[in-house]
Amino acid sequence: MLIRDVRPWGGERSDVELTGDRIAAVRPHDPAPAPGAVKGRGRLLVPSFSDVHVHLDSTRIGLPFRPHTGGPGVWAMMTNDRENWRSAEVPLPERVAGTLERMIAHGTTRVHSYAQVDVDCGLGSSTPCWPRRRGSRTGPRCT
Repeated sequence: MLIRDVRPWGGERSDVELTGDRIAAVRPHDPAPAPGAVKGRGRLLVPSFSDVHVHLDSTRIGLPFRPHTGGPGVWAMMTNDRENWRSAEVPLPERVAGTLERMIAHGTTRVHSYAQVDVDCGLGSSTPCWPRRRGSRTGPRCT
């Protein structure tokens, strides 16, 4: 695959050749026609992004601002989570989907999510993330 007229990392206009899932060559942009090439139209070219530490089970992205009320220490933070994050304005599956949609829109293709697990909820807070573990052509792979 050849991607024509892109700016890798915001640099000079270039033509980028891919072999499989690897960059095989980066050359100065050649304006001559190239049938079958992807037209980059001078746009920025960056690799996919990975979010290696996210808590999809307690996300508030897209929800109204709420001041931090957790105290110092792990127990105080867990208690705060029990009292507030699980009963947010939007059900957890919708919050997970909304957060992933925003991540995808900004170029994220791989996500590593951590879950809040305790004696009261067990793995319950992580189950909305499970259907998205495999990823898809349009979404990130979650681990």
